[in-house]
Amino acid sequence: MQLSRIYLEMLQVFKLYSGFISQKVQAEGPIATKVVVVKRLRSVKKEILRLIDTFVQSSTENEHEMILKNFVPPLMEPVLDDYKKIVPAARDAEVLHLFASLVEKLKHSMLPFMPKVFESIFESTLQMIADFPDHRLGFFQMLRSINQFCFPGAVLFITSFCDSSTC
Repeated sequence: MQLSRIYLEMLQVFKLYSGFISQKVQAEGPIATKVVVVKRLRSVKKEILRLIDTFVQSSTENEHEMILKNFVPPLMEPVLDDYKKIVPAARDAEVLHLFASLVEKLKHSMLPFMPKVFESIFESTLQMIADFPDHRLGFFQMLRSINQFCFPGAVLFITSFCDSSTC
């Protein structure tokens, strides 16, 4: 109940901080991710993602419909767009953990959101796997969850990602 009261404001803070970090990185380059202010802003973003993830993980079956209708749609744009657009050094592995949790809890109900999830996460994370161990772990946890609980989402992605000439 309390989280639902502050949820949209948390996402606004997330989006605002993401924008500030992006501006800082554009102005100063990837080294900006090492600046104290940016580190603190990233910490806030991570804690927002962790709070949502904890809520999702501890949710009961009765709450799943509410999460699907009230929490997932507002989450998609600020979190996934930020993840896709920001430089790899500023991407948060917590995004991957959160979407793994969402798929584990909401299972096939997440199917309509899978194209956006794959579009925003797959290719950008694939490029990071060698250099970012936290992202590698989160990525494979997310893929495992999708494979186990929402397999048609993976099939949808593969068929849209590949055309007959490349697959």
